[in-house]
Amino acid sequence: MLIARSHVIESTTNLEKPDLESGFFLPRIQPLSLVYPTSAPYLHCKIGVVHIGARKARTGLDKHMDIEELIENFELLGDWEDRYRYIIELGRKLPDFEEAHRVENYLVRGCQSQVWLVCDKQDALLQFNADSDAHIVRGLLSIILMMYSNKSAKEILSVDAKAVFKELGLDQHLSPSRANGLNSMVQRIQAYAQADAS
Repeated sequence: MLIARSHVIESTTNLEKPDLESGFFLPRIQPLSLVYPTSAPYLHCKIGVVHIGARKARTGLDKHMDIEELIENFELLGDWEDRYRYIIELGRKLPDFEEAHRVENYLVRGCQSQVWLVCDKQDALLQFNADSDAHIVRGLLSIILMMYSNKSAKEILSVDAKAVFKELGLDQHLSPSRANGLNSMVQRIQAYAQADAS
């Protein structure tokens, strides 16, 4: 929305930063609108939605959403409280996870929260579905699936996960336990890919 040669940034207020250990956060509140001079880039940001000019940044596992677009969205959301909320919103868009898969065989070891990861192969591509009992971890899983799902084993093994996490800033803004869990998810996916490639 453009008003008198000024750009409007719309964000939320009175929303606590998510607790990375528990994964809980306070409910969303009514948006707060701020007016910035025309020299500022046009960024219309709400929970889970980013508009840049006419472009709308997607959330969730949209098949057209890739990791490069996610990195761009992160750069636009310079405040880490906004980034945490965005990650949580990504987790809300995860596909439904079958109750039959919430079993020991699909649990990812090394995660503080419970994480289940399922791998299927279709037309030489590995497809992953995952879920967790923690909000923030569901968001991290969404990022992981963007990086790895619907790719060949060779493509999966070529992904430099540490470089992606560093570019997103996750290496500096996750607790050690969450970072270890993230690495455990990556290792499980790489193990699936190695098994498929052998």
